[in-house]
Amino acid sequence: MNILFRVDSAADIGSGHVMRCLTLAEQLIHEHNHVEFLCRDLNNNIANLIINRGFEVHILKQIQGSTIEWTQENWFLDSAECIEFIASKRIDLLIVDHYGLDYKWEEQLSRVVKRIMVIDDLANRNHQCDLLLDQNYYKDYQQRYSNLLADKTIQCVGPSYALLREEFFEQYSQPNSTVLFIFFGSADATNETQKTLEACIQLQKIIDFSIEVVIGQQNKNSELIKTICMNMKNCHLHIQANNMAEIISRCTLSIGACGTTTWERAILRVPSIVIAVAENQIELAKNLQYVNAISFLGEYSKVSRQDIYQQLLAVFTDSKIAEVWSSNMESIIKREHMIDYPLLKKIDEVVKFC
Repeated sequence: MNILFRVDSAADIGSGHVMRCLTLAEQLIHEHNHVEFLCRDLNNNIANLIINRGFEVHILKQIQGSTIEWTQENWFLDSAECIEFIASKRIDLLIVDHYGLDYKWEEQLSRVVKRIMVIDDLANRNHQCDLLLDQNYYKDYQQRYSNLLADKTIQCVGPSYALLREEFFEQYSQPNSTVLFIFFGSADATNETQKTLEACIQLQKIIDFSIEVVIGQQNKNSELIKTICMNMKNCHLHIQANNMAEIISRCTLSIGACGTTTWERAILRVPSIVIAVAENQIELAKNLQYVNAISFLGEYSKVSRQDIYQQLLAVFTDSKIAEVWSSNMESIIKREHMIDYPLLKKIDEVVKFC
């Protein structure tokens, strides 16, 4: 199959959309498909990372201002650019992962591609697609898109369809000491990493533990974070890590945002303290806390360094707290189902038989 991803990365939207698309793209390559990317030229994008992973990237014209707002307002221009690029190609499947695009854009593109797949987690707009993926956990996730999709659309919803790289299904040795994993996304625009490290500085005065910190190349506070980590005890900093599973597996507790990394931590059985760094993370975090599968401290602007300190202190002094989170998370994320890559089977079904 010839597969094209339409996805963006930028300072204002981060790199999460591209990273989860890269995970899927690599899985599709293993199934002997041809994969390319179509991305807009945006400030602080990670197109070079896609290229370094071995994929061809085609760049759309540069824009100014908010990525989401511009795309919502200028969806027709975006579709026209995409159609112009696709016109000379045969695309069996177009995969779009973009909060700024909806059924209007998809309707235009459906004229020049065989099938369309949408990756979403907002459920706040209509889609015209053949397959929809939402890998997150919600109490009503089976009905979440009932009024937003055509009846014929195949829905892959819930964490059983989470986009995880093969490395997360490998076996790793268990850590024999207390290690905290810190990761708030590649850009970490709200600088939760620094806030957490400052809480850890205080906590290391009374408790002995190590720290693994991951930030991305987009992080504008990287130099400051480097300095903080260098002056802490047993604190290791990784920038744009390509061995995330190995790093997480060395840890006994994590603190971070509530995006795709939620499932990366869960599949490796590392319990999580979560801070929502974007509005679209709040619902997922609340649902996971409702079933006591994580500790949700709240939205970033309402979480203080002291809040982080107190929660870490509680978990480090009572290991049963985190054990309960892990046990409840295991009932949500079905490793035995995920390891068979059910999404790839659905994609194959959609393109070949729909």
